[in-house]
Amino acid sequence: MRYSIKTKLDEKAYERDGFACVKCGRTKGIEAHHIIPELEELDNLITLCHACHKKRTQTKINKIHYFNRYCNEWKERVLA
Repeated sequence: MRYSIKTKLDEKAYERDGFACVKCGRTKGIEAHHIIPELEELDNLITLCHACHKKRTQTKINKIHYFNRYCNEWKERVLA
């Protein structure tokens, strides 16, 4: 499958981005990615291939874990 259209908004994002990944240019396995989670606006969507989508999502998760770990370490030092 080239891409999976879930909503009309996804379809508009695919059309705008030329049915290709905006990161690497692939045209297979395209997915709509929300820049800000759950904000349903066309300007908040980009199209990514599965590999780029996975990498981008994992990067966000890693940043969140790093931030949480940093905050916890900071709290332990301040409250000690």
